[in-house]
Amino acid sequence: MSLDEASQHATVTTRRDGTVREFRYKPDRAKTRTIATEIFIYDPEVLVEGLETLKRDTTRDSAADDTGLGDFGEHLLPWFVDRGKTVAHAMSGYWIDAGRPETYLQAHRDLIGGKLDVFRSDRRILTNQPQRSAARVDAGSVVEDSLLSSGSRVRGTVRRSVLGPGVIVEKGATVVDSIVFADSVIGAGATVAWSIVDERVRVGPNATVGGHPRIRPVPTEKITLVGMDTQILRGARVAMGARVGSNRRVR
Repeated sequence: MSLDEASQHATVTTRRDGTVREFRYKPDRAKTRTIATEIFIYDPEVLVEGLETLKRDTTRDSAADDTGLGDFGEHLLPWFVDRGKTVAHAMSGYWIDAGRPETYLQAHRDLIGGKLDVFRSDRRILTNQPQRSAARVDAGSVVEDSLLSSGSRVRGTVRRSVLGPGVIVEKGATVVDSIVFADSVIGAGATVAWSIVDERVRVGPNATVGGHPRIRPVPTEKITLVGMDTQILRGARVAMGARVGSNRRVR
């Protein structure tokens, strides 16, 4: 991770014994590449003490419905660090902040690319899966480096993408470098690229969603987002980087 990337997170410096010496929340210029993964374990009694103390100190000039605490890194974590008893535990292995469109998409690409393995038999995923038929890939279709959920059906082309349960990719349609959520339909001849498509979206025949950014790594503003229950009508175009809300009709 570069210093520029680190500045988008909370950075941490420690002493030799692991005690946190400095905590900086999204600094303008990071001094270290070590960041907080936002996994914290608190002593409950000390946490309550900290929250009560900070509430008294931070609500003096705040609105009635505002605690004044802000995000965890603004007041709470610095309060703990100032006590001199906060200890860092180095985390090995894969980690990514998936809270932004580009990192969320990248996490799926890393899964497809084998950079992490969540399908280990000794670490079973216990999520309640929908009861659907097996995924189906019709003759003449192309599926490369992708994950297909149960109930999905591919009659077109899918590359480097993840399809949720019940997604249908019609004949002649193309989905590349994208995530398509449950029960969405990509119509015949349509194209979806570098996009995150929410549930129950209908992309009409010959419509185009997103595009192919030339910048690497791909920034947020180049990733197309489509909200749930949206209809993109036949031949419509949703530009690369566009934000389409839920329950919309795009002509």
